[in-house]
Amino acid sequence: LEDQCWAFIENEDLFSEDTAFLLYLDAKKIGNTAVMELMIPRIMKFFLMLVSTKDFLELSVEELCLLLRSDYICVN
Repeated sequence: LEDQCWAFIENEDLFSEDTAFLLYLDAKKIGNTAVMELMIPRIMKFFLMLVSTKDFLELSVEELCLLLRSDYICVN
């Protein structure tokens, strides 16, 4: 089952950047920092849409800094 889950997550056609952020939020709720850290690099072009959401406003300072330090976010 775990292998199937990872295969799904690794498939960019099925598992998009916004889905990665939703998984980040779900992992945050249960304190699964390993999954949270794995999802940050998956947020790239979605970052610009993310900053206009309520979820973005609810991020902690630490989470915001983690996102902004990511080498993967795309900002025009």
